Amino acid sequence: FKELLEIEEVGTPNYAMITHSYSRLCHHQKKYDEEKKYLMLSAIADTRNATRENASLQSLALIAYDEQNLADAFKFTQSAIDDVISSGIHFRAIEIYKFNSIINTAYQTEEARSKSNLITFLISTSIILFLLVLLVICIYIQMRKILKIKRALVQSNEKLLLLLILLLVFLLIFVLI
Repeated sequence: FKELLEIEEVGTPNYAMITHSYSRLCHHQKKYDEEKKYLMLSAIADTRNATRENASLQSLALIAYDEQNLADAFKFTQSAIDDVISSGIHFRAIEIYKFNSIINTAYQTEEARSKSNLITFLISTSIILFLLVLLVICIYIQMRKILKIKRALVQSNEKLLLLLILLLVFLLIFVLI
């Protein structure tokens, strides 16, 4: 396969078939990173050539699903379905519809869980914001009370000072007499 890839022009329909076949060999040899690489090269070549034979996209969708990458699995599946619909290749349609419902259900479940998490986060944030506003209001009220108490203390101190001065004056008068 490597020799064939070296002589074949990148992006041609033959290149797509060779890379897809090579990806299958990599799968059987448990070279999963290489498998994905060659499936992607095959899918790119198929897309560039407007080839509606989408075995590479189907395989990529299954790999993405196995890796719990549901967003990519869903995208690959939808693209493969679009290809099947526009090409009329019915034997591929049967294959893709088998796992489309599984991927679609998993994707929808993941989306619902994400939305639920987002709603929970928004509610929590709103509650925290509300409590923060209440706290600011309480702090403001306490600051006003402290300010009133400070003013009252200043007035009391002024009165005490006046009384002290009067007492000193009386004492001074008393001592002088």
